[in-house]
Amino acid sequence: MMSSELSQPAPPAPLRRILLVGPLPERLDVIGGTKVVFSGYVHSLAAAGYSVRTISTTRPLKQAGPLKRAWLNVSTLVRVLFRLVVESRRVDMVMFGVSSYAALSSGPPIWAVSRMMRKPLVVRIFGGDFCEVLATAPRWRRRLAEATILQTEQVLVETQRLVNGLPRPEVRYFPNVRDTRRGRRPPSRACRRFIFLSQLRPEKGVREAIDAAAQLPEGCTLTFVGPIMPGMQATELQGRKNIEYLGTLPPEEVPGVLAQHDAFVFPTYYPGEGIPGALVEALQCGLPVIASRWGDVPELIENDKSGLLVSPRSTNELRDAMRLLADDDVLFQRLAAGALARGDQFRTGVWQKRLEELLQEAHGARVPARKAA
Repeated sequence: MMSSELSQPAPPAPLRRILLVGPLPERLDVIGGTKVVFSGYVHSLAAAGYSVRTISTTRPLKQAGPLKRAWLNVSTLVRVLFRLVVESRRVDMVMFGVSSYAALSSGPPIWAVSRMMRKPLVVRIFGGDFCEVLATAPRWRRRLAEATILQTEQVLVETQRLVNGLPRPEVRYFPNVRDTRRGRRPPSRACRRFIFLSQLRPEKGVREAIDAAAQLPEGCTLTFVGPIMPGMQATELQGRKNIEYLGTLPPEEVPGVLAQHDAFVFPTYYPGEGIPGALVEALQCGLPVIASRWGDVPELIENDKSGLLVSPRSTNELRDAMRLLADDDVLFQRLAAGALARGDQFRTGVWQKRLEELLQEAHGARVPARKAA
């Protein structure tokens, strides 16, 4: 019995040092939701007492043409892999945050280096379209992903649909979370000020929102916040009835701006839409959300409870929903209360313990030793 006990592998040392590899906000790039989410992991884990090191995968792609974009992607991957080799020696595990498409290209080499360094790897996939991206990828790329990134210690996805679509024990649900402070302004009794906060792209329903705003009752406004992306022009927002454009805001200013509005508008039909963190922030500020039935948005926004759902690309349905909130104060106040309750379910503090449990579980899974040549 003693020899049997002696043959048991020693338990791993406690998880204390984590290397986070992923998109972080940088001065020359657009600050999007994935960067806010990933930087949130950095701050929350550091606040919980972990020693956190980071490698940013951000590169300034907004104005880059195809050739420059390809060069930036390759050069960034080489830089990240080199730093991963160096930094892995100083940590207990690696957490890699990546979009669905990038997971297929950069995921396998990240997996290979992590295995070479014998570090447990947790992959956090952003967005809601990984199943579709994987299914439509070339056969060789699909098989490579299945043999590498889908064989990591943990794969964290932000929607239940992805968990169901990837029936593997490594795949776990971990939603986008926020810890948005509620504004000091007393809750509104009437809905007059709507806000759209996201990248301004046609596929986000921006033009439908502009047209719907023009048909709102007197005294109602729609504020746009976010960077103007290819396919949209700033002139489309200028001189339009009931429209205001505030430009791009740093993340720390978003809660204050949300608190000055009454309802959130998100008529997206963007491919791969998951559960944007901006929707969580809006709910936590008590703003009912008018959103399209698209992607995984209905997982978060409960129709007639925390907001109203409309058909994608339907200006008329969007207009009618905005008018309904503006005209029916009782409905608006009920949905505002529902928004607060729903938003509180996705607070960082609620999910922080779960994140630490998942990381500890992944750390406890032993990385297979490399076979001798």
